[in-house]
Amino acid sequence: MIDLQDLLNDRVDTLIGRPRGEAARQHYHVDALDGSSDFIEIAAPKTLRSITPSFVQGMFGPSVRTLGGKEAFLKRYSLSRLSEGLRYDILEGIDRVMISRSVAGSH
Repeated sequence: MIDLQDLLNDRVDTLIGRPRGEAARQHYHVDALDGSSDFIEIAAPKTLRSITPSFVQGMFGPSVRTLGGKEAFLKRYSLSRLSEGLRYDILEGIDRVMISRSVAGSH
């Protein structure tokens, strides 16, 4: 399980920025999780209000590309323990990864 509580303190209610997403990727060893066959649940406390697309791109962009796209990512990583708003935020970030991937692949 990835519990985003680890990234928060009393003053943080939004996770922002690609560099922070990349740091979170390292913190949770997401590269290793991508290579495992485990089903990973993503959880967050109710105090987390939003996650920016750039944070998602830093944390999960490489996973989306490595696993082969949005559908494959969602078969490995479960968003069911997140609020509807946070699920939307993560899906929006993944969609942006997919858009940038298709643009990069079209050259």
